[in-house]
Amino acid sequence: MAGHPSLRELCDWTEIDDLGWETLLLGNGMSINVSPYFAYESLYKEANERNFEEGLGERERAIFEAFDTTNFEVVLAKLRDGITLAEVTGKNPARYRKRFREVQAALGRTVRRVHLEWSEVPDETLGLIKAALGDYKAIFSTSYDLLVYWAIVHGDDYDHFCDCFWANERNELDAADSQVWPSNTPVYYMHGALHLVVDGSGATRKLVKEEGRLLDQFGKPIEEDPEARPLLISEGSPRDKLRAIEGNDYLAHAYDKLKEVDGPLVIYRRAVARRVAAP
Repeated sequence: MAGHPSLRELCDWTEIDDLGWETLLLGNGMSINVSPYFAYESLYKEANERNFEEGLGERERAIFEAFDTTNFEVVLAKLRDGITLAEVTGKNPARYRKRFREVQAALGRTVRRVHLEWSEVPDETLGLIKAALGDYKAIFSTSYDLLVYWAIVHGDDYDHFCDCFWANERNELDAADSQVWPSNTPVYYMHGALHLVVDGSGATRKLVKEEGRLLDQFGKPIEEDPEARPLLISEGSPRDKLRAIEGNDYLAHAYDKLKEVDGPLVIYRRAVARRVAAP
């Protein structure tokens, strides 16, 4: 492989698509190709657009500024810590709960502002994406929209695709019970996803459509777990992204799996697909 032009220059995919690429890393390019509405710079910026009255309020923006972050998940985690500290010290946690709800609601409204409805994505498109993903032995996605999830469950059947959320009836991650059989294709959401949440205890779990809590319920409290928060990594800098990833059980597990890849890797980012050799 060392002498192949794919390791020295960008090639047309048709020239090298039969060379046995086993791993795919998806960026936001696939999502943008489905809809230009996914080409936003950040959820935080969208939530602060002047013409978006349902975005973040002044007090909520002040919390982001206080922690020098643009990551909703980080702010929600900090507010969750505030609730816990207030409870254990005998203080009233009501104001922290209120801010938690306001930030969570603003995130939900912002996501619903930029995200397509399932009904707006043609069945043919989801089928084609699912078929293309099926050519690889492992899928890693840095997009947190629902397109990859919708594609792999297209036809109400995961087929050979799988994730790591099978530990119990709550669809929680158990890193000790995450073995993927050779006949299956694992899908890892490297920056979280709209159907993943961190519950009040800190465990990461998956919401499923039977619960009616995907796009329609995103950013709204979960009845049996009102302090659950969405798992989305939206930090601006690579350092802050890595810190947030390493601080979450599921994301750290997914990152470890990516580091284990020892073969050629296809990276699909924006409108350009690149092929790289293993390190």
